[in-house]
Amino acid sequence: MSETAWSFSTRDLPPDERTPAWTDAMRRLRMPLVTPRGAGPVDGKVVVAISPMGLQFARVEADAQDIAGRSDDQIEGMWLSLLLEGKGRLSAPDLEASIEPGMILCGITRQPIALALTERHRQLFVRLPQVAIAPRLLAGLGLPVMLIDARAGMAAIFGGLLCATATELERLGPDQLRPVELAVIEFLVASIAEAGGTRARGGADGARAALLHRILQRMETMLGDPDLSIDTLARDQGISTRYLRRLFAAEDLNFTAVVKARRLDRCYADLMSPLHAQLGISEIAFRWGFNDAAHFSRSFRDRFGTSARDHRRQALPA
Repeated sequence: MSETAWSFSTRDLPPDERTPAWTDAMRRLRMPLVTPRGAGPVDGKVVVAISPMGLQFARVEADAQDIAGRSDDQIEGMWLSLLLEGKGRLSAPDLEASIEPGMILCGITRQPIALALTERHRQLFVRLPQVAIAPRLLAGLGLPVMLIDARAGMAAIFGGLLCATATELERLGPDQLRPVELAVIEFLVASIAEAGGTRARGGADGARAALLHRILQRMETMLGDPDLSIDTLARDQGISTRYLRRLFAAEDLNFTAVVKARRLDRCYADLMSPLHAQLGISEIAFRWGFNDAAHFSRSFRDRFGTSARDHRRQALPA
């Protein structure tokens, strides 16, 4: 098991201590207020692992309970939940839906929702900190919470990955979670896009969101060009720079910040990949569009809280 993992079961406690202990365990997950539905002691178990980038994976099995409200203890970022067994009901602004196994919920933290899990259930809950999230994720989401049917299309592949992660969670240490965390982020981007996200609004807002999504996809293919700018991207897309700025601003995004974040994400991934072990740190930085090694080093430390060299050393021990 990963050194950063923890687990808890109410069955290890006397009956009169189980319900308050379960509430404390859910608070440790930084969930909103959790209220058991039954009168008796809660029968629940949670297993948690934390990836190198800070994604928290928690498999939760428990009796019926309500998860509602918002928690200021939640870190900035996103969350997702895949219901593995059981059923429930989601209530959120502009969204009311029944929840069944095979459905993925995702949303922005610190936003009010209510999830009523009406029977004994199992779910995988994943918390993604801000540092791990590409801005294109939030641009694609557009709403505080979104429901993705993981029984078909790209989302079905994503759902399979999450199910396997839940099953193997006790056996996944940092080395195994590195590729999982990257895959989760990429699949979440693709699944939100396939499900519609902001583009499903319709009208002018939906059209602009669809255009921005296409532009962000194109931008991904241009990250290695050190001369990439908002002007060159606008010319590539056949629109004015002014209009492109407006598209980014409408989703509260800054072009320069988005490009820098995505380049750092790519460098982070390459530095821990055995496929690129023969490349120097500066070579990887230049490969993704950085043209100043010192600027890259400062930016990497600011974003990830460690140096690029230490990150590589931890990921690829000699």
